[in-house]
Amino acid sequence: MRKLSREAALSLIEAHKERFWRVCEEPWERWKQRPDPRLSRRTRANLIYDWMLDTARREFAAVPGVEFVEVESKGLVLMRLDEQILVRFKKFDDARRPRNYQTAHARMYNQQMSLPEIPTATRVYCGYRLNRFQTDIRDVSISCMSGRRVEWNIEIEPAEQSVIRLPQTASGSDGEARRPRVRIRRTETQSDLAL
Repeated sequence: MRKLSREAALSLIEAHKERFWRVCEEPWERWKQRPDPRLSRRTRANLIYDWMLDTARREFAAVPGVEFVEVESKGLVLMRLDEQILVRFKKFDDARRPRNYQTAHARMYNQQMSLPEIPTATRVYCGYRLNRFQTDIRDVSISCMSGRRVEWNIEIEPAEQSVIRLPQTASGSDGEARRPRVRIRRTETQSDLAL
């Protein structure tokens, strides 16, 4: 099978961008609720990875054309989308490459080579990068590798629903913001308490 171009992959991924964002965001938020400084970054990444798989299974459970493929001999869980894209969930480095040790299997996987037990499809990674203080997710993207090089990536933006736009303040004729015409009247009880 020929590797999909970025545009072809985007057409398959577009409808699921919010799901992919949540697959990365929810596990990180879960970690932030109970961070444990005694655990190493590797342990944290492993926990978040397990939670990412759990979130992905929930998010994509009712989506037609999605199936999860378990490769027991390698301990991999992959998500196949429309039989054309095979997704692995990972933490990314600064260059949006998956953070993992480059075994022979990993190198062959990234070069899109035929591997036993791995279905034929364009292999991509859905991953997150943390900010420099390791306190929050900086961004989420989907990267397609060609060896150690990122061939293309697709930025995943947070859902617009989470953004609440506040109304703009009305300006007076001189360009200054008007003060609201609200007066607070004290009741007798409030006046007595103020003394």
